[in-house]
Amino acid sequence: MEVVFEVAGELCSLEEKPATILAENLRLKAAGKLGTEGVEGARAMADLIEDVLVDRQHGPIQLEGEAAEAVFYCVKVPIVGLRQPTRQYALYAALRPFHEERLRRKRGGH
Repeated sequence: MEVVFEVAGELCSLEEKPATILAENLRLKAAGKLGTEGVEGARAMADLIEDVLVDRQHGPIQLEGEAAEAVFYCVKVPIVGLRQPTRQYALYAALRPFHEERLRRKRGGH
């Protein structure tokens, strides 16, 4: 079982265990237990991931806006000792430009 995400036309997938961990982290984020960044959209995204994991929904989950920001803050990426990119890292890397753009807009940049 995989959960597939679509980020600006790019497909990124997570296997069941990392996707389950991501959904759990999103629920903690929504409850305010993992900081304040990316809280908006966290609960709805956790629900969508669970729907895919229990076969209630099929196809890629679109990541944009608040949902993308929530996933960016919750996806666990092992950086130290990373020799081969992981699926989690691919998802993080796909989301990072959107996150950086949101930060620029918040700061009033272009």
